Amino acid sequence: MKSSRGDLSNKKQKLVSEKHSYSFGYMFSRLSQGFTNVLQELSGDEPPDGAPQDMLVPQLPPGDAPGAPEESGPGVEEEPLERLAHLEQLTVHLKEVVRDKDSQLATFETQLKSERETADARFNKLKLQAKAKMAALTKQIADLKGQEGATSSPDSSFTSSAPAVEEELQELRSKLRDVETSAKNLEERLQMSEQALCEKEAAHMEQVCVLQAVVCEKDERFQEQIQKHEDELLRVTVQRQNDTELALRAAQRRCEEQEEAMRSRSQVLEMLQGELNNADQQKQILTAQFRQMEQELAEAGRLREEERQQWAGWSSQAEAELVALRANLEASERDRAAQLTNLEASERDGAAQLASLEASEKDRAAQIEELTVKLEWATREREEVTNREVARLEKELAALREEHGEGQRAGEALAELLTGLRSLAGEGAEEETDPALCLGTLQARLERLRVEQRESEERCVQVTHTMETLQEQLDKSTAEGEEAVARIQQLEQQIGMVSSQTH
Repeated sequence: MKSSRGDLSNKKQKLVSEKHSYSFGYMFSRLSQGFTNVLQELSGDEPPDGAPQDMLVPQLPPGDAPGAPEESGPGVEEEPLERLAHLEQLTVHLKEVVRDKDSQLATFETQLKSERETADARFNKLKLQAKAKMAALTKQIADLKGQEGATSSPDSSFTSSAPAVEEELQELRSKLRDVETSAKNLEERLQMSEQALCEKEAAHMEQVCVLQAVVCEKDERFQEQIQKHEDELLRVTVQRQNDTELALRAAQRRCEEQEEAMRSRSQVLEMLQGELNNADQQKQILTAQFRQMEQELAEAGRLREEERQQWAGWSSQAEAELVALRANLEASERDRAAQLTNLEASERDGAAQLASLEASEKDRAAQIEELTVKLEWATREREEVTNREVARLEKELAALREEHGEGQRAGEALAELLTGLRSLAGEGAEEETDPALCLGTLQARLERLRVEQRESEERCVQVTHTMETLQEQLDKSTAEGEEAVARIQQLEQQIGMVSSQTH
């Protein structure tokens, strides 16, 4: 019984290992069949069963067939490269197929291993259960045999349990017979699979030999084709060498012509660039002049503002002096009225004093006439001096570019004029103390200052007009520079169009 169970376990293990080897052999045979189909596709032959293998490997292009006619011309040079590229694609596809088969084989091995482990676990479990039952039955049989030897009368317990034990033995024997039957079937299947595996291994060896022969033949044919292509390429190269030399000479002539054209265009561009640089320089010069004129205009405006302030101060001072003189005149008139009152009183005092007063009046009239002559002479002299000073000031104010010095000279001239006027006014005051004469002098000075102010304003207007003229010239130069730039851009576009047409 124990030997039959051991044989059963050995047969089961052998069956599982043979099943694994059979599965591996089946996968290897499929992989070999794939290699065979690829090589048959490369050799241009059909498989033995006549079925195409389009699902495994791609077909070669029509130009890659061994018996295809060779073409002459530029296509001959590309045929070997195309065939090699196609062979590389086939090799890559074959490697992908091998990787897929390897992954499938690994998956199948993993699945088979898990099934084997599950079957081993179940077999060990059944084996342990059978051993336990056999041990229990053996123990019961031994107890029964011992009790049977001790007494001849059957025990009630043995008689009651003997049918159950016999049923279990019969059941175990039937199971053992079933297991032996299945083991025999598995052995037969194993022998059949071993025989099929041997046959497939022999067929595989034959296919490997055939594949090696096909590979050698393909290598020889590829070498022959490569040699033919090299000869054809050499012939085509020799034939085209003359045409290439002629084309090279023509290209050299065209290059020389284009270089000459480019040199002429470069000269034109250099000339235009020189004109543009000159225009930029003129623009910079005009800009500098414009800035200088702006500075001069600002300086003239500042001087004008200073002169205006000075004139305002002088005007206020003259008005104050005029007010003071008017007040003095009014005071003198009041004094004269008081004197007349006193004179009337003195006339009422005595007739003697009247004669003396008449004499004094005559003397005073003579003095007034003398002072009038002197005042006219001083007035004429003062007008001449004033005219000379005005002419000198006009000459000094005519210079536009010496604004600062002009202001100083004008100040000095005005100071001298004021000094002269004051001196004249002082002489007149020494000779004649009449307030009316001083008032006329101050009015004349005020009028002269106003005339000088108008002249300075006219000069500022003239400077402003000059600045506007320079601004117009600067704008005109800027417009000319922009026109030159536009002209240069237009010429560059024309040169680009000519270059594109020549190319």
